[in-house]
Amino acid sequence: KKQKQMEVTAHHRDPITTSDTVEDLGITLDRDSFTETLDLVALRIPQSATGDMLKHLHGGYLLGRRGMKIVVPDESDKDKRKVLLSETVDSELSQLPTEIRDYVTSKAEITTHKLTLSYAHFSVEQVLRRLLPPEVSHVSSFETIGHIAHLNLHSNQLPYRSLIGQVIIDKNPRIRTVVNKMKSISTVFRTFNMEVIAGDDSLDAEVNESSCRFKFNYGEVYWNSRLQSEHSRIVKMFKRTDIICDMFAGVGPFSVPAARNVPCMVHANDLNPKSYQALCRNAELNKVTRHLKAYNLDARDFVKKLVSQNVPFTQVLMNLPASAELFLDVFRDFPATLPAPTIHCYVFSAAEDYLNDAVKRCEEVLGKRIKPQLLYEVRDVSPSKMMVCVSFVLPVGDSASGSGSTSDVTVGDVSGGDVSGGDVSGGAHGEEEEEETEEERAAVRGVKRKRKLIEREKPTTTTTPTTTTTTTTTTTPTLPTTPTITSATATAPRGGDDVVSKDTGEKEKEEECSVR
Repeated sequence: KKQKQMEVTAHHRDPITTSDTVEDLGITLDRDSFTETLDLVALRIPQSATGDMLKHLHGGYLLGRRGMKIVVPDESDKDKRKVLLSETVDSELSQLPTEIRDYVTSKAEITTHKLTLSYAHFSVEQVLRRLLPPEVSHVSSFETIGHIAHLNLHSNQLPYRSLIGQVIIDKNPRIRTVVNKMKSISTVFRTFNMEVIAGDDSLDAEVNESSCRFKFNYGEVYWNSRLQSEHSRIVKMFKRTDIICDMFAGVGPFSVPAARNVPCMVHANDLNPKSYQALCRNAELNKVTRHLKAYNLDARDFVKKLVSQNVPFTQVLMNLPASAELFLDVFRDFPATLPAPTIHCYVFSAAEDYLNDAVKRCEEVLGKRIKPQLLYEVRDVSPSKMMVCVSFVLPVGDSASGSGSTSDVTVGDVSGGDVSGGDVSGGAHGEEEEEETEEERAAVRGVKRKRKLIEREKPTTTTTPTTTTTTTTTTTPTLPTTPTITSATATAPRGGDDVVSKDTGEKEKEEECSVR
């Protein structure tokens, strides 16, 4: 077939990089070429027998086309119906197991049915499989941010990015813009460098999450739709009497729901001026300005300001897993006159024992032993990296002594995936992603599900210098303001082609950004 590269025109808009044309690789999107007629095997049965027949034919033997019915009226008899079988099933029903085939032949009349398909009946994957060369990996998922689809394309997909983007727009009515993340993160605020590959170049997004509305420019701030369940998990831990200190608030995915849904008092900070402006707008949009006070400061200066004003905050959020633990030094000399807050610190770890590694890194910066109340596996970033949330009460004075071992800690396990990044000094909200293939992620999840939830409240055996073995039983302490969580399940929303929770793309090299 004669094919021509589809061209997409996009206008330049910082920090977006776009081009007026894309390399001509001889491929065009001819929607009419997808029109075809299928001769399907069908089962003619009484209308009343439809339910039983469908129960017996589960397991891939029925028609599986997007937007097509598997039961249709019989043109020759209004009291009967046709059950449409898969395109792979022949008239002898040889693909069906003997038991099912015997049932079908005894209850139904084997017939045929002509089915006309159009471009609308093909999924994104089916369209791209037909158009792209076989050696090009297929786009099976992406992240949605309002009307924006965010991709992380493989290198062998990049030459066909315009075609891929247009198919995604065609198949997802809510998507108007498709962007591809570039490799480097070049700003101190860790916003993504993107390329508009299809649709209009509007990055002003509106997202609904946790009964709240968020408006922001996706090219100017950080947002991760895949952390929706984690946002909800943390907010549900808060009480009305809590006072929240959100050090890396971004546009408010933790702070705004806490102020609206709990509601409790929230002090929210972000170093990025654009994030701060969006945070203020979102507070007004959700009518929580009475419960939320926004700041545009360095994270350490923000905490020092609250302490100097004797603000008795009870919960601290540190959602900057690329380097959040480095900011724990601001709590080294926390005054005894204020209540010891519960800290939720997010950490990326590539260690084999990532739970203990996350705890030790927090202790090294804090300069004290901590007794974590909960170690929560938020997302598996890659086969060798995990995002962990370490929740602990800030040790003050003599309470800083003791062991920081995870042997007496409740561990929560949750499926998902997140991002990784380098070292940041200053507190800009955002994370750098390290992408992995769907196969790698599936392998990791298989291991996680085998392990599932690990309860650590069991006796531990230690050996004294004289080799005498003693046994001590430890009990998990209770968070003063946070209910103990033993398990959770978090999956990003999925609803077909238009809402997909995980990007696919190449693994990206971590970079370090620093700011004084």
